[in-house]
Amino acid sequence: MANRNTPTTLANMAAQTPAPAPAGQGKHSHYFKDVRHLKTIDVYRVLELFDVTDPTLQHVVKKALAAGQRKHKTFEHDIQDIFDTTKRKLEMLAEDALAND
Repeated sequence: MANRNTPTTLANMAAQTPAPAPAGQGKHSHYFKDVRHLKTIDVYRVLELFDVTDPTLQHVVKKALAAGQRKHKTFEHDIQDIFDTTKRKLEMLAEDALAND
């Protein structure tokens, strides 16, 4: 912990923060994947690593990872697309629940 004379900066905070546990270890190990064998990672690799198989969730993750970064759509438009897709997924779940009653 910094003493009172040490200014609080991001660098000081980072220096005091313990490193995350290696992939497969620690409290939230499901959020970490070992990618040492890869040179680069794209959205499709992320989806595969995290076993995201639902097409609506794949769409949401893809949009979220690049929200506002493409020239033909604004950040707001991407967020609206995420909302619309998530809303549709909820509708589909409700449809399925009704069909199973």
